[in-house]
Amino acid sequence: MRRNFLLLLVIVVFGAGFFVVSGPFVSARGAASAGLSETLHESGSFFDRLFERVKSSEDFEVLIRENEQLKAELLFLRKEPVTHDENGGTRISAKIYSTYPFNHRGLLAVNAGARDGVQIGMPVTVEGTIFLGQVTEVYPRISVIRTLFDADWQVPIKIGDDHTNGLLVGGREPMVTLVARELPLEPGMEIYAASRDFPYGLKIGEATHIRDSAGTNFKEANIRPAFDAGVITDVVILAR
Repeated sequence: MRRNFLLLLVIVVFGAGFFVVSGPFVSARGAASAGLSETLHESGSFFDRLFERVKSSEDFEVLIRENEQLKAELLFLRKEPVTHDENGGTRISAKIYSTYPFNHRGLLAVNAGARDGVQIGMPVTVEGTIFLGQVTEVYPRISVIRTLFDADWQVPIKIGDDHTNGLLVGGREPMVTLVARELPLEPGMEIYAASRDFPYGLKIGEATHIRDSAGTNFKEANIRPAFDAGVITDVVILAR
């Protein structure tokens, strides 16, 4: 607006100067009346063109603002949760809120909540098949997820083709525990969820660093998750 005001000020000053210069010129030719009429007409056309330019400039700025608003709305809609039916079940795709630069992987917040059909206890996955965690809190537009990196969480699991029983103990480095020493547990064996709270067989990861559990008759191992926790940005919540 300040730019437009300055432009109008320049127009007025220019117009005043134009009339001052035009007066003597018209008198010298002996046709003051006709010259003045013509001068006024030409000046009016000149001002009309300048005002049109001012108006066009304002319209252009309005278009720029509207375009930015439309792009912002489009970005927002692309990030909104999406609910779809697949293989007889309902899946809710959501975005993970950033905790950068803080590394809080035990609990995550996502942009889907009660309005999207999320309920407490629903399993949360990466791409629909890899186990990540479980919904523990639900708000209208946000849900909180407890993940396998939560040190206070334990989940029954199965290991390998022999369906060996074990227990996942969450933490910064999730572990397999309570595996009987006589049962198979080798590096690379697949580990999957076996809790009745989740669909059977959601993959968790693979066993690494097998060892005896000190002072017990059990073995334990680390878990290499089947996803990179540092780069995932989306989750799929499996609705019941």
